[in-house]
Amino acid sequence: MNKDNQILKNNLGSLLKKFAKTNVIAQFDDGLQVPNSVNLPTDKIIDNRFFKDVILDEKMIAKMEKDISFYGIVAPLLVRPIDAGKYEIVVGRKRLICARNLNIKSVVCMINNFSDEDMLLYMLFNAKVETTKSVIEMATICQLLCKKYHYTQATIADLLDMSRSQITNLMRVLQLPKRIQREVSKGRLSYGHARAIAGLDEEKIDEVVSLIYEKSLSVRDTEYLVNELKNRQGYDYLIGNFEKRNNLKAKLNGKQLILSFKTKKELKKFIVKK
Repeated sequence: MNKDNQILKNNLGSLLKKFAKTNVIAQFDDGLQVPNSVNLPTDKIIDNRFFKDVILDEKMIAKMEKDISFYGIVAPLLVRPIDAGKYEIVVGRKRLICARNLNIKSVVCMINNFSDEDMLLYMLFNAKVETTKSVIEMATICQLLCKKYHYTQATIADLLDMSRSQITNLMRVLQLPKRIQREVSKGRLSYGHARAIAGLDEEKIDEVVSLIYEKSLSVRDTEYLVNELKNRQGYDYLIGNFEKRNNLKAKLNGKQLILSFKTKKELKKFIVKK
């Protein structure tokens, strides 16, 4: 990879062949079969620079900690070297967090000198097969590949065997306020809930999220509520203009429009005019 982004000069078939069958993924898979892993102190491994603000599901971490306490860390972490004798986590972020929480001083790691782009591509394919991957992490990978390396959503969709609309919806979650993204990362809000509320203004997002928690709304219920709010917003705009033009107060109640006048004279004038 170079600054000219040579990968984009290849056709999609070459790209798939390069990253789906050989190179980065194959090197890692082959590495699992040979004794080239090393023990690294956990305090020498830093969080990934692109995801250090992405919080992980607390329940998932707690469950993983129980498993690690019983079985240990059975698969090596994947890291890349950085300056000052430290390493950056590439794959195994949850296991690293668990190891630190459990006061484990060292972990088995495999080291690969990834470029940023190679690392993001590897993480993208790892996310494809890892069912517990954070939605926010995966969306962030897609966004970084698009913004930093000029990948298109269509190319990413082909790489992941997904539709372009799925990638678009995934990345739209990053438009949500950071506090809502944290709720998704923690597992309090599902991806389906996040996808439904993306696109609402911030006040409406808070209103819907409160109702999701209060009434344990399903994704389908949330989608219905969001559609009702969007329709209501459209009517609110029309009713506001109607009130200004006619100098009155109007309220929508289902299919009924309720008008309020300051005096009977204004009511009569309105009726006659209409």
